[in-house]
Amino acid sequence: MSVTIRFAGDVNDLLGKQDSVRKGTEQITDEWKQWLKQTKELDQSARKVLRDIQTDQDRYNEKLRELNTLYKAGRINAEQFQRAVKQAQTEMNGTIDKGQHGLGSYIGKLGGVALAVGGIREAWQAVLEVQREAIEAERRLAQKSNTVAEGIAGFVSMQPAGQKRARLNEVINLARGNMEIGAAAEMFQSIQSAAPGTDAQQFAVAKKAAAEIFAASRVGLPADLGGELAVQAFNVGMAPEQMIRAGVAAGVASKRGPKEVARAAPAMGLFDDPKLAMAVAGQLAGVDAQEVKSLTAAAARTLSGAEQQPVSEWFGSMGLAANATMAQRLEMLQKQGIDTVAEMSAVGINDSLQQRAIGALTRGQDIQALGTITQAIDAAVSNPNYLAQMRKENERDVPSMKMSRLIREEESKRDELESFSVGAQERMLFERKLYNNLFEKNSETSTFGFQLFDESGNLDYGAFNRAKIMGTYLRTAETQVNFEMDPIVRENIRAESQKVAHEMQRRKPAIQKQEK
Repeated sequence: MSVTIRFAGDVNDLLGKQDSVRKGTEQITDEWKQWLKQTKELDQSARKVLRDIQTDQDRYNEKLRELNTLYKAGRINAEQFQRAVKQAQTEMNGTIDKGQHGLGSYIGKLGGVALAVGGIREAWQAVLEVQREAIEAERRLAQKSNTVAEGIAGFVSMQPAGQKRARLNEVINLARGNMEIGAAAEMFQSIQSAAPGTDAQQFAVAKKAAAEIFAASRVGLPADLGGELAVQAFNVGMAPEQMIRAGVAAGVASKRGPKEVARAAPAMGLFDDPKLAMAVAGQLAGVDAQEVKSLTAAAARTLSGAEQQPVSEWFGSMGLAANATMAQRLEMLQKQGIDTVAEMSAVGINDSLQQRAIGALTRGQDIQALGTITQAIDAAVSNPNYLAQMRKENERDVPSMKMSRLIREEESKRDELESFSVGAQERMLFERKLYNNLFEKNSETSTFGFQLFDESGNLDYGAFNRAKIMGTYLRTAETQVNFEMDPIVRENIRAESQKVAHEMQRRKPAIQKQEK
């Protein structure tokens, strides 16, 4: 089974290394490139000289390896070794000097133009160093490929025969632009394994949860933490997508952030009410991560009435039944202002951990504050469009977020195998460089940052579409949107597009030559 996979970050890094190799090679070849077009004789001669230099470089390296082996084996002494190395270096330098002289003489035949390559030995060494970096980048990409394969293997192994490839393709399509394929497959597998029901039902639940996880990742909840929340949801009898929305809402309402809330909810299974657990997580967010679990567990024990008799008696004296819920007990503590060590000890909460746990939930808070968080969670849980609405609000307030999302989604549509072709490399380099250049010169608070969006938050890519170069242009789902842009903005985009196009055109011969 063959799978097409995309590694956006690593491939961009690899393309950058390849780009550096091309630029380094151009340092050697630029000065005679124009003459290669004028005469076949010079073309053949220049190629021969370069082949000679490369061949002698290989011979020199092999000679050094042989000498090193002989020296380590005791076949030659240090003096003989140094003399042999010096002789090999002299021969190598003579070949390079001969190459410089040879190229210069051929150039002279075409009109006496002096060869300005200058220091070809140093330039060639620089190219070799960059090539080694490119090889290292390719090695890292291969390692990432193995990691992804491991993540995919576990997921595929649990899928029924005849559906393995189709289901994997669904995971890949969901993860593109959101999460690495291997990590996404592992996350999908953990959710599917924890879900109840038949195999088909488990897969459907995991697919729905994954879509919500990736939607939440665009409003501040990392996908890996979203996956953990989805698995925990099964332990408290809550739908994964509802749990994810609850986590985001708790973070927003508590002003802690979805990420902190997700990290603060490891013991939510101890609570009888998952919404209360998420609200508590909002209260505890920001506490030292190592203390969160123990604090939450201690609070749950106290609020459940499973502790010392005096605690239950005190709650009873306040009019609460023995089977009162955790939320009712917490509300009573807050109403009575129980938040100091002395006050908690007076009602029978004597364990220092319990005192700190209840104090973390009540100190500086009132019932209205907790109620606000709970109401926000209720609204999010019951609203399937909650995350989409929040994303639109964020993108309306910060337009660059929308542009980043659209470009990320557009790039994620391309298959990884295609991205190693010359055309795809040119397209990716052009689009990314144009985008980066424009935003380096125009921050999101400038005219450029906001003029690209109309009052409805729609992005105009018409200007980018006019920046075609070598059949390449930026495409998004909103290309059809077109409204009058500020002339300065349009000129800015046009000028920057021409600049990038010129650089790409200058590099194009080197790219094509390397592909042959």
